[in-house]
Amino acid sequence: MIVARVLLITVMIALGSIAQVSAFSLGPINVKSKFGERFDAEIELTAKQSEKKSVAETVAAPYVVYVSSHLDVPTTRRVVNELRRKGLSAYSSPIPIDDKRKIYRVYVGRYNSWDLAREVTKQVRKLSLGKYAILASAPYVLESGNFTDEQKAREQIKLLRKKMLSPFLFITADKNFSQPRFRVLLGAFRQPESASKLSEQLSTLDIPFTIDQP
Repeated sequence: MIVARVLLITVMIALGSIAQVSAFSLGPINVKSKFGERFDAEIELTAKQSEKKSVAETVAAPYVVYVSSHLDVPTTRRVVNELRRKGLSAYSSPIPIDDKRKIYRVYVGRYNSWDLAREVTKQVRKLSLGKYAILASAPYVLESGNFTDEQKAREQIKLLRKKMLSPFLFITADKNFSQPRFRVLLGAFRQPESASKLSEQLSTLDIPFTIDQP
């Protein structure tokens, strides 16, 4: 089973002193417009450049699986929810095209190893929704909660979804997986400036957050 293998790969994360398990989210992407092609090419180039770097040269979990891009929220949600039903930690991230328009990228997971993320990407490509999935480097996120209590993290996720956002749960812990932290993350960005529009949205909604590299 694809889902079982992806989950097994995810649980196998344990590099250095950090063990990571990602879970949960909401959103999609599949665009043939000139905008989609431009942004998608940008991600693919970033992914190829990142492959040359060693894990030691990168942040803790800079890699994500980029699945698709979409022009509207309903399609994005449908794709994200379908991937989540497959057991994948799917979520969406809005990318502004201009002052009025944006596209929505769909991602899966967050990984601290290029090899691990590549294996997950291979599994995602076996799904009809993920046949064009690629591995990308997007080391920055917006963090809207860091909890020791999983239930509190889930409550925060529920609150954010009610505000039409697409959070996902990212769990970090030490090597023995003692004292896990349940982190509520939003988006996936190559650089901090790319998160400016989403940051503005969260500020308007009075949602506390920090820009982080998980």
